Amino acid sequence: MKLLLKNFLFVILFPAASYCQNTCFKMQWLQSPGKYSKEIEKRFVTDFTPVFTPATSPDFVILENGYAKSTIKNKGSWNGVSNDYFVDTITFIYTDYPKNINFWLTNYHALLANRLIELFKLDPSLNNDSIVFKILLQTSCNSDAEARKMFHGIAIHESPIQVASDSSKVPENILKTDTAYTPKIQNTDAANLAAIRKINSFIAGNGGITDSVVYKVFARHPEWTKSLVIMDWTGSMYPYGAQAVLWHSLNLKKSGIRYFVFFNDGNMEKKKKIGRTRGIYFEKAENINKIIALLNKVKARGNGGDPEENDLEAVIKGIQKYPDFKEVILIADNNSCMRDFCLYQEINVPVKIILCGTYTGINPQYINLAYKTKGSIHTMEDDISDFYNRTQSDATFMIDELEYRFNRKRDLFEYTSKTEKSDPHYCEPFYKKKHCKCEKNQN
Repeated sequence: MKLLLKNFLFVILFPAASYCQNTCFKMQWLQSPGKYSKEIEKRFVTDFTPVFTPATSPDFVILENGYAKSTIKNKGSWNGVSNDYFVDTITFIYTDYPKNINFWLTNYHALLANRLIELFKLDPSLNNDSIVFKILLQTSCNSDAEARKMFHGIAIHESPIQVASDSSKVPENILKTDTAYTPKIQNTDAANLAAIRKINSFIAGNGGITDSVVYKVFARHPEWTKSLVIMDWTGSMYPYGAQAVLWHSLNLKKSGIRYFVFFNDGNMEKKKKIGRTRGIYFEKAENINKIIALLNKVKARGNGGDPEENDLEAVIKGIQKYPDFKEVILIADNNSCMRDFCLYQEINVPVKIILCGTYTGINPQYINLAYKTKGSIHTMEDDISDFYNRTQSDATFMIDELEYRFNRKRDLFEYTSKTEKSDPHYCEPFYKKKHCKCEKNQN
């Protein structure tokens, strides 16, 4: 009888309006968190930080629960979604102590479910699958006493809805700072629409799109029908790589993308060896929600740490993982060198390179990768694939107003003018690596 009464009160406390949206968490899950723990956990992305300090988080509305508590202490801090804003991320802050959740003072899944219940009582509209839900674990605590002193609660992040030139709101909250970037959301089901909104929220939370090169390259190449997409997932590259996921989501029926590979240059490890840098993650393109969860996971594991990246190790591991591809597409940072360029000898298929950030010219190292693998370079406006033909002449040539030449002695392309060591395109040290071999293991 008590259980029936509890369920009845729960329904009364949640207005009917909360069911008129695409909810992220079903009420039956939250009422039986032990039974539905996997379903609940799948909706979250986990991140880590030494200490979360509410006072230094002005972009969030902070709701406090307290250690091992679920009731929201400061409900008045939340006044609903602000005008011209949308909620893109909700983060639940815990301490990572004890390390094993089975030894927590309060059952982890019950505590999380109760905090969700309290949040949705406060505002049912927050139970929305267009929002990215995160768990943030604070790691700088080694005892119960230390954990009790740290913050425990919920952080709600809002982003502005971009206003288009005709003064109408952009309905799917895409930050269109690149005025030529105009993706259209056509007929799609509710689940995919929710995924699209999550991707847009991710892009908005990582600086928006100022250069839509990735989206445009995929849009002009419908002949790519079974693609293995390898993307640099470090630092400033997040909005670029996310464009590939967004394009795929908006064009599910005609998209040729079959596999995604993300690499973050070693999960922030300091000692890195050619072919063994790691930080490489894989997912099939058929499940958008898994891809979204993975891109957040890879970001949480590390953002690079070094100017140079392990592009070719990721290409090789991707080929090993998904050998039935037709095209290998590398989304690369033009302003970073490839630390493992010497691994090109292990790649026996053309690599199509979508270059991001080519404002100061194309980095010759990527021209050389395209040349060595008989691949191509793709920029905002151009598709360049005739590098082999350019080796048959001593003449210099121009790309985007910069002059290049082929050095026959080195069998490499280079700028006609000397590159300074301070230039991000100075990649000379990475042409001469020894002991250059890629490990066969996947991660």
